Amino acid sequence: GNEALYALNQSEGAAFHISDKKMKDMSVFLHKREGYRILPASTSGLIALLQMHTNNEMINDRYVVVLTGKY
Repeated sequence: GNEALYALNQSEGAAFHISDKKMKDMSVFLHKREGYRILPASTSGLIALLQMHTNNEMINDRYVVVLTGKY
């Protein structure tokens, strides 16, 4: 709640609304494309990163997104 908003403002960070459908679609895409079975909720960081790049092209650097898989 308030603590998260405070931290977001203090760090000049960003927050994104990622729909359940987008997370499910990304999970299916990663399974079909890469063979990974990723939990849909864990794709939200990847979707946000891609959205940030689409909105404002990011410099060529290293970015890390943690995805949680399942068997």
